[in-house]
Amino acid sequence: MIRRGRYTLGKRSKLVAMKNFDIQLDEEYAQKLAYIQQEADQDTVEAIKSSIELRYQQLQQQKTDPLAKLKQSKFIGCFKGETDLAANSEAIVRKRTPTGKQATRSIS
Repeated sequence: MIRRGRYTLGKRSKLVAMKNFDIQLDEEYAQKLAYIQQEADQDTVEAIKSSIELRYQQLQQQKTDPLAKLKQSKFIGCFKGETDLAANSEAIVRKRTPTGKQATRSIS
């Protein structure tokens, strides 16, 4: 790529507009960026581009993969059971145990 002012000549001899960003990172993120650069042997621009690309791919996958979308959500789970489980949990457990008593567990 050849840079000409605010434009870059791309791989196929096409001028591509470049955006400039001025960002400020706190010490934690500056250290993380430095670590990524060192481990991946990338300069700052390459490290940021690869991070953006990775996140972009994750978001695109979520659109097409329902399981990935569910795993990223705050949804905990669901099951089929008694409609009043929260209010009557102890009675329901006693009803379902063979002896009618609530199961206990000892910790030694």
